[in-house]
Amino acid sequence: MLRRGTDAAMALDDLALDASLGRDANQLRDAYDAVAGQADTSADTRARALSRAARIAATNGDLDGARARLDACLSLASSTTASRGACLEARATLDLEADAVRTLPTVWTFDSPDHGLAHPRAWWDQGDIALIPATEGGGLRWTVRVDAERDDRLALAFALQDASPRVVRIELTSAREAGALRAVVEDLDGRTWAVEERDWQAPADARARWTIELDHLLPEDGLAPSTLDLRRLHRLYIMDRTARLGAYGTHVWTLHSLTVEG
Repeated sequence: MLRRGTDAAMALDDLALDASLGRDANQLRDAYDAVAGQADTSADTRARALSRAARIAATNGDLDGARARLDACLSLASSTTASRGACLEARATLDLEADAVRTLPTVWTFDSPDHGLAHPRAWWDQGDIALIPATEGGGLRWTVRVDAERDDRLALAFALQDASPRVVRIELTSAREAGALRAVVEDLDGRTWAVEERDWQAPADARARWTIELDHLLPEDGLAPSTLDLRRLHRLYIMDRTARLGAYGTHVWTLHSLTVEG
């Protein structure tokens, strides 16, 4: 039987130990749910329990159950707790995975929320994204706080099984002044490669096409081999590098379409 009240945090530690020892995942999920259901337990402890139960549910393929637990977590924890931040991050990751590239070709024209580009929570302080109404020309507006020390970025997930993406094409416009971008990919082991040696540059106020060739990769860390098996491609990050052009303040990109091809 789980401890109640102030001992619930100790119960979480016990469950973490059980997890490390290989306890049945469904039993762990139910035990975490039991901790979260204790009304006399602190919001922070209940939030941590919900976050862990959500992780197990997602691993088991129960995405709706994972979302429900994370949403409950967000309603429990105050905006200043680390637990709420963990739930926000997990919810964003879950949504990113749900919208992953699963077929080739994949085409998004950003005329609805049904696209896979996300703005990772860790960079929310650096910018934001929003759909542009069709009456204003449509597209996805990416507003960036230009910072040479901290590149804002967008993320795209891949879940292609045995297929190998070869090219990503993005049509976009750099508003008011020239802009620069860099593409970095990550595999399932967290190793990273840069797609090009130099940043790609877009002219000001002109619709341009950026072709990202995934066959030409440069290792970014000492753990990455010289080549990447594209069947293990996990993430593509699009990083704003406009600060390298001497810009400052706010920069705005409009993305018109994104196509992933095999």
